[in-house]
Amino acid sequence: ALIGIFFVLFKMEIFAEKLLNVIPDKVKNFLSFFKENKRKLFSKSLIISVYSISIWCLDGFIAWIFLKSIGSENSILIVIGINAIVSIMSILTILPLGLGTMDLSALYLYNILLNVPKEKIVFILGAARFFSISTLLVMMLPLLLFQKEFIGKLYRNVLKRKKAPV
Repeated sequence: ALIGIFFVLFKMEIFAEKLLNVIPDKVKNFLSFFKENKRKLFSKSLIISVYSISIWCLDGFIAWIFLKSIGSENSILIVIGINAIVSIMSILTILPLGLGTMDLSALYLYNILLNVPKEKIVFILGAARFFSISTLLVMMLPLLLFQKEFIGKLYRNVLKRKKAPV
């Protein structure tokens, strides 16, 4: 068995060398960049992970507030966990925004784990979606206004260049 392991490792090394000859230079450059900048990428991925976890916690907190408003007494940690699972399941589907998958998994988990009636779960899902979409729109409003001003300036500059004599 030990000889077989060495043989497999040796064959894998030969395969890796042959694979490096086939891989395009762009991929090799990307892999070397990734290898050289591991620490920077790790720190950025750590920031992204903390940001994602905080968004999941905020989303779970909003769902917990909606659950509390309909009279359900549940642990905030369980609600955050359910929302994290639902978010992951909505990412895994190919449907836009996890339509159907997110709703069905939330309906199942809230009903089975927390014994929340299905009508209340539908209210929670609708209210949470409305809240998250309206929050997103409010956050995007300054960006859209700035973008309109920026595009207007860009358009005026292009018109000035076209009118200038050549």
